[in-house]
Amino acid sequence: MDWTLIAILIFSGLILIILEIFILPGLVAGILGALSVLTGIYFSYKTYGVNAGVITTTITLAITILFFIILFRSKTWKKASLHTAIDSKVNTESQELNIGDEGITITRLYPIGKARINGNVYEVQSTQGIIEQNSEIIVNKIEGYKIFVTQKIKKS
Repeated sequence: MDWTLIAILIFSGLILIILEIFILPGLVAGILGALSVLTGIYFSYKTYGVNAGVITTTITLAITILFFIILFRSKTWKKASLHTAIDSKVNTESQELNIGDEGITITRLYPIGKARINGNVYEVQSTQGIIEQNSEIIVNKIEGYKIFVTQKIKKS
């Protein structure tokens, strides 16, 4: 095996590792890249001896470290990262509710679902199991932003 093929194996392995980091999640490209780099280094040891193998390993390691230094200084990570923060909360209007307020389920509470109470839609949790859609409910407990409801018993 000549140096050109060894260099191609190492270079293609490094490219696959880079693709794994930025584009292709799932470890397949990273594993193939690592195997390619290790195969190139192995063949340099096998074909040209220990001295050439050590030199190949050192050069590969130096190129990899240099690449990551350049990558971190070029602020590539800032371009690829998400800069927004989630600052919303579920049921922020739950302070407007009182125990005993009545409403109707919009979805099936299995045991969590949506309900309309006092004209607003909330995510609610049933304390008695499954409550079907379009059933009348009563708020029976509020813990922070969690709203617990029971089905309203119809009087006949």
